[in-house]
Amino acid sequence: MPGAGRDRADVAPGFPHAWFDRPIADLFGDQVRRDPDALAVQGARGAVAYGDLAASAHRIAHAVLAARGPDSEPIALLFEHDAPVLAAILGVLEVGKAYVALDPHFADARLTAILADSQAPLVIADAAHRERARALARPSGATVLDAEELDAGSADPVGLAVSPRAPGCIAYTSGSTGDAKGVVGDHRSISHRAMVLINTARVRPGDRLSLMESVGVGGSFRGVFGAFLSGAATFPLDVRAAGAAAIAPWLARERITICMTASSIFRHVAAALPEGRHFPDLRYIGVGREPVLRSDVELFRSRFSPGCVLVNVMGSAEAGTMRELVVGHSALPDEDLGPDGHSLPAGHAVADKEVLLLDDDGRPVPPGEIGEIVVRSDFLARGYWRRPDLDAAVFSPVAPGSPGRVCRTGDLGRLLPGALLMHLGRKDTRAKLRGRFVDASEIEAALVACAGVQAAAAVVREDRPGDQRLVAYVVPQKTAEGPALTPGDVLRAARARLDASLAPSAVVFLDALPLAPNGKIDRRALPAPPRMRVRSDGPPAGPRTRIEAEVLRVWADVLALDDIGVQEHFVELGGTSLVAGRIATLVSERFGVDLPARELLDAPTVADMAVVVTARLLGRLDPEAVERGLAGGEASAGG
Repeated sequence: MPGAGRDRADVAPGFPHAWFDRPIADLFGDQVRRDPDALAVQGARGAVAYGDLAASAHRIAHAVLAARGPDSEPIALLFEHDAPVLAAILGVLEVGKAYVALDPHFADARLTAILADSQAPLVIADAAHRERARALARPSGATVLDAEELDAGSADPVGLAVSPRAPGCIAYTSGSTGDAKGVVGDHRSISHRAMVLINTARVRPGDRLSLMESVGVGGSFRGVFGAFLSGAATFPLDVRAAGAAAIAPWLARERITICMTASSIFRHVAAALPEGRHFPDLRYIGVGREPVLRSDVELFRSRFSPGCVLVNVMGSAEAGTMRELVVGHSALPDEDLGPDGHSLPAGHAVADKEVLLLDDDGRPVPPGEIGEIVVRSDFLARGYWRRPDLDAAVFSPVAPGSPGRVCRTGDLGRLLPGALLMHLGRKDTRAKLRGRFVDASEIEAALVACAGVQAAAAVVREDRPGDQRLVAYVVPQKTAEGPALTPGDVLRAARARLDASLAPSAVVFLDALPLAPNGKIDRRALPAPPRMRVRSDGPPAGPRTRIEAEVLRVWADVLALDDIGVQEHFVELGGTSLVAGRIATLVSERFGVDLPARELLDAPTVADMAVVVTARLLGRLDPEAVERGLAGGEASAGG
């Protein structure tokens, strides 16, 4: 597809191109033979050397081969986010099968849907999830292997010849209501993601890479295989279990040198740090999955060492890593900012990925015009698992004699001067929220299924820079009898049907949804959520003390709500783990106390948090005694 609106880059020399002609198990084996005693993984279970990790992987490979034979097929994995799941991944790849990593944080309904769609005949689980795996596998009849019982097997390689174009991973995207879509990556496309990181970050033996993404998503390829194909070590951290507040101490304690995370997580960690140079070992921070802002660059420069770079990474499960923008500590040129002056472009081309901007008819757009971002490469995903309809819509071959295939990303973009690509969002209703793709139609289906809801729309909004929110717009059913529907009712019902990370943080009631001339919902016409909510249960309970009033002001500012009652639950107000971190940080600064974000789990209302703050200030009183004192009639907030 020659023409305007495209660019490309050559392969960097740090990752030999010949490696793409070899399967991942062979490339990993090179590192094992080079230094079997080198650190491979450091997780909650302790340190694991390359030789020991390889032995565990070989045992799993032998067990899978004995149970299922050598044919290519998916194998499901249900593990904690630690070294054993990485050994299982390597073992599955060694026998030429594709791993499907089941995230234990997902609801059973979603995991059952993924198992049903993947048709995985075998599930390997650790001891903590063995019984859950058996329950999940029961409907499909899949066999469950206990990984802990495989230690007695052979620790030698199985010796199978595996094609580098064999499927290696099926990564499931979105699908919170059961319509999960699996993206199939082969060994070459997985290795290519590792190559981009290895070359840009100059990964080498002795480096320490973060692994904060779930191993069930394509973004984890960098933290796993970027380490294992270069002789470096990977450091798993389950952020959802540990909390965002644990990231900064962990980065320092583990002396992480290369960190990959979502923009919102980076923003939270950096904003919580005082001014000054932190993390002297850290030299690469790869951020993405969400827009990167000018304010993020300013945070980076004021908090991180001069030897560190911030890299805006653009990629997708289907196309892999396609663009990078490296930002250092020198002044940011105006041309490196988008037209709004707030967002960073997606960056420059990476090796082997040609980006084109096409119109709806597949023709290149003129320079400077907006078009759909289309990627041509020999390192795209193989396609969607058992979805030829999606394959036909997204992937297509190129002209005879040209390398690779074409992937239509569904994203809009524009090339800026200097061949920088500006990402302008999605063509459809699929958007990114806190680093995860969200399909509005799936969330809307869950909302409409709630009792009392007539119609609904879901939109990811960013009314304040860097503060993304999933907002539900609901038209209640009109009824002459029965209690009126409340936003809290909708939130509770939606959370019962959706993963917590996909549940709306705000509900806006409308008389009708605005429609475009074509009859579809006019999403641009949906109003910003008001700071005052629709209520049917009377006015909110006001603060009783000065401390409650101060805590209430912080909550109102961070949650963008003016009518919070001191007894309302944090989660029902739209709170998330990142919001909890911001509230805890601001309250700690305001009162000069140590208040970790996890306190919101034990103190989920303004009144509860005020009790904890008061106990911290008094020091010698426990929260129960303070609560008894408050109940006895402490002075009002205005007194």
